[in-house]
Amino acid sequence: MTAPATIAISAPEGIDVVSVISGVYLQSGQLGTITGGMFRGPIGNTQGRIGDAQITNLLVSDDGFVGHLRIFIGSCVYEGTIGGIRRSS
Repeated sequence: MTAPATIAISAPEGIDVVSVISGVYLQSGQLGTITGGMFRGPIGNTQGRIGDAQITNLLVSDDGFVGHLRIFIGSCVYEGTIGGIRRSS
């Protein structure tokens, strides 16, 4: 197991809004886990935290990632699959 690292996954919504899942990344073998929060707001400004987020069974490759997402907002739990392509920063 490696040391924890901070990671962020962002997704644009419309013209000037972005959603970000940000948290601590832990890897165990081939799979990883991100535990943190979900933030949403205007691009370029501090986003407000809207809930807690957890991504499990995260598989990252040179091309992208896929995992199981669970978001906790108030008393609601949203869950499903999350995936995307990688881009260099």
